[in-house]
Amino acid sequence: ATIAVDREGKDLYGEPALEETADGGLICVTRKSDHEQKPMMMNFSSDAGRTWSEPEILAEFGVFPFLIRLPGGPLVVSYGRPGVWIKINEDVLGKEWSDPICIIEGDADEVGAHTCGYTGMIVIGPKSFLLTYSDFDHRTEEGRPISPSLWSNLPN
Repeated sequence: ATIAVDREGKDLYGEPALEETADGGLICVTRKSDHEQKPMMMNFSSDAGRTWSEPEILAEFGVFPFLIRLPGGPLVVSYGRPGVWIKINEDVLGKEWSDPICIIEGDADEVGAHTCGYTGMIVIGPKSFLLTYSDFDHRTEEGRPISPSLWSNLPN
């Protein structure tokens, strides 16, 4: 089934993240644009993905949403650009989300200045998770930006 489409052809719905809700439904979070700051959207399915609700706004902006459901309850979505952010859904149905929680502040005029904004998460406990993201401002003890080549030189 098609999860979301802009029938006017103005926006792309891409980078989907999918998770099961507490009632056995599905939630899909998508990026709404390719090169502009636009709201991040969410849709719901109650029939195993055969049909989907109309898109609703989840956040005022966002790229590459990553969505997990913790065994002890909440849904968590991470996203970025500008910055890195998370939102938490305690009802596990995806309806009511927390205010955005800032991990890295971003700059709306230079959205890629501090981080690429792409994130990843893994569950590490009933109500805990590990969040991964890039931080372009992190420095070595000598004050140099950390680059992939520096990471590859770390001891085993």
